[in-house]
Amino acid sequence: MSKEHKLDELTRRIVNEVGKEQPSAALKLNIMQALNTQSKAIRYRALISNRAKVTVFILLIGIIGLSTFLSNDDLLTPVLGNFSQFVASLSVNLPNNFIYGIVVVGSLIIVQIPILKKRLDSN
Repeated sequence: MSKEHKLDELTRRIVNEVGKEQPSAALKLNIMQALNTQSKAIRYRALISNRAKVTVFILLIGIIGLSTFLSNDDLLTPVLGNFSQFVASLSVNLPNNFIYGIVVVGSLIIVQIPILKKRLDSN
């Protein structure tokens, strides 16, 4: 006989000796009461507060307004001049708007990571 066959036979004999257990009539009620006492209400909280949303919106409108009404030389050259020189030294011809977009998205990601980590750690 194989080990599986012996184990199956042993299991059948033990089940026959002990018999099948019938759950009580109030089993479902008892389980539900235990779950209700253990569970606590989950309250939804937004990941980004309304104040942060308003601040980002105001900054975005300000950046769009400044970039619209001021020439590129006045606004962005002093801020990103060194970065543009670095990209030029790599001999890769990328449009300035693409470079500015990469810098903005990268900075938003860098700022977002600590905020999200703090929020997730507090929850």
